[in-house]
Amino acid sequence: MRISRALWLAAVLGSAVGSASSAYAGSTREIVAIFSRNAIQEGQAVGVGVAVIYGPAAPRLYTFGKSFAGSGATPARPFAPDDLFEIGSVTKVFTTNLLGQAVHRGQRSLSDPLSAFSAALGTLKPLTSQVTLQQLADFTGGIADYAPSCSEDDKPGCLPSGRPTITEYSARHFAAFFRRTRPMDFTTPTPTRAKALPAPYYYSDFSVGLLGLLLANQGGALSNRDLNRWYRMVTREILRPLGMQSTFLDVPADQTSRLVGGYQQALARAEVSGGQVTAISLTSHGARYTQAPRVRLVGGGGTGARAKATFDEGRVSEITVTQGGTGYLAPATVNFNDGGSTTEAEANIIVQDGKVVAIAMRAGGAGYKQVPNVSIVGGRAPSGSNAQATAHLVNGQVAYVTIDDPGEGYVTPLSVIVEPGEATQNAIPIWAPAGALTTSLTDLSQFARAALLSKRLRDPVPRRVAAGFRIAQAPYACTGDDPSLDNCPAGQMQSGLSWAVQPADKVNRVPSIVIKDGGLPGFSTYVALMPDAGIAVVTMVNSRSPVVPPLKEPAAAAHLANNILYAVHAACQSPGGCPP
Repeated sequence: MRISRALWLAAVLGSAVGSASSAYAGSTREIVAIFSRNAIQEGQAVGVGVAVIYGPAAPRLYTFGKSFAGSGATPARPFAPDDLFEIGSVTKVFTTNLLGQAVHRGQRSLSDPLSAFSAALGTLKPLTSQVTLQQLADFTGGIADYAPSCSEDDKPGCLPSGRPTITEYSARHFAAFFRRTRPMDFTTPTPTRAKALPAPYYYSDFSVGLLGLLLANQGGALSNRDLNRWYRMVTREILRPLGMQSTFLDVPADQTSRLVGGYQQALARAEVSGGQVTAISLTSHGARYTQAPRVRLVGGGGTGARAKATFDEGRVSEITVTQGGTGYLAPATVNFNDGGSTTEAEANIIVQDGKVVAIAMRAGGAGYKQVPNVSIVGGRAPSGSNAQATAHLVNGQVAYVTIDDPGEGYVTPLSVIVEPGEATQNAIPIWAPAGALTTSLTDLSQFARAALLSKRLRDPVPRRVAAGFRIAQAPYACTGDDPSLDNCPAGQMQSGLSWAVQPADKVNRVPSIVIKDGGLPGFSTYVALMPDAGIAVVTMVNSRSPVVPPLKEPAAAAHLANNILYAVHAACQSPGGCPP
């Protein structure tokens, strides 16, 4: 029996999608909107930008919320595709494309050691001099993420602050750090010297920052001029060939009105008992507050609850309930049972019109030996009916959940929304090739479209750019304790040249996924490619806050991209093909 695309999408996203009685058409736009609006409604995001790419058509661009929340006399501004956004570590895959292009042209080899750059760096420690360009890019060079703080270590190359400008911390200081450093094994509780290379995988901004400066260096000591040369290389070798006109290292003065504000708003969760909101716990204190922010309690099916925040030294210190209200329900919990996992997956329900229309994965768990049963507990009126759902595994993790029956009587989960503080803009450090480009959703979608290496594009990617992507996206190392791909456990994430590669799961018919995330205070970005399926998703969220240990940092852009990618991929498996 042939099923319609609407019915298929109803299974993926709940019966509200594609039903005659709802406003949802089961399109890509609706898939994106369900997950994106939920991130804003939960208080996890101020604004969201999403690009979805598949087939020969141009990228589909969607924006929600605000790019600037408003401050003083400056009005709020809606998020737009051409707004300028700090993409943090996504910058790394621009740098490794340059490396791939240089290798393709025969100008460089991945096996070139740092000893070949003695004019730029000076004399290095013996094992450091053997670190190769590949190891800088795939994070097996044993290089620290950053130099130690000068408050802890006053030796040459120490950092005066977390993100100094190139005036405060120049190429001269950067080179001094590498002259004194040794490759380390960071897998042990106390890092020890690496005995050989490649060292165990360890993510490092300094590593790729150095790579970019070395690619640009024209001989002679490493200098601040190499940073500008690196950006000129990016412009010449990537931006111009791909038609990217809004990607900058230093945003021109006449373009600053397009800048997105980055926010580190406080994050919190409410507790409910007896129909009242009884307590609110902070999961992030946020940053850059100049006064106590407004707190709103949204959803939960009740009325009348009120709360207020206090702040201290730029952070929200506490949120107290001033009025408990009535009729509130605690948010539903999603349980994954009987899967034999070592770590259980985590997810939230998304509710519209009393029905569960989607389940947003927060964490996939680990070690699932079989598909777990999904149970959705609470979050609805006693007169309603339970929603039913099915989990789908990829490499031993719950990747996504489809809705079998959306149930009835569910209330929108209770959220605590804390007004953000002042907007953040981040300095450009000397290791900028690892994380300092500013671009637009329009431009980054063009980059992701090219990175798919699809043969279906009407305008083929220039050969040298495609070669750079092909070399950079190949797996080179295992991200476990042993970097050897030969010994990499099945399903273990692998490292390309700054890309992360999730191996294909042939049993569950999910192709390999190539990803890169980026995060700076106030900003999170994610690029997810499924090359064999010809699908890519880009997400930009202008919210990223520090969290209270032991909770993990909420990676809003990563969660959003993965949920959308799997929903689109699942929809594309329908008899009618990918959704419009």
